[in-house]
Amino acid sequence: MDRVPYEVAEVIQILAVEQLADLELPKRLQALQLKRELKLREIDYHTRYFEALSLERELLIDLEIQRRLVEKVEEEDLLLLVALAASV
Repeated sequence: MDRVPYEVAEVIQILAVEQLADLELPKRLQALQLKRELKLREIDYHTRYFEALSLERELLIDLEIQRRLVEKVEEEDLLLLVALAASV
């Protein structure tokens, strides 16, 4: 995929973070939000920008899942250590 201009990448990053709060947001609405934000900044919309937004969302979702899994494992490890200490 061609690199997107900095201004577009900035919009994509902001929208991806905002859309992370609503993982059920339909692709049509994701695209409409992107088009609206680009229009506000007087930037022409291109399909590849939506593809970039989708990839950014996927990355952020994966990172959030990873963060939650690590947090859960650390919590379970802590509980195990507390239980072991209590049994001594």
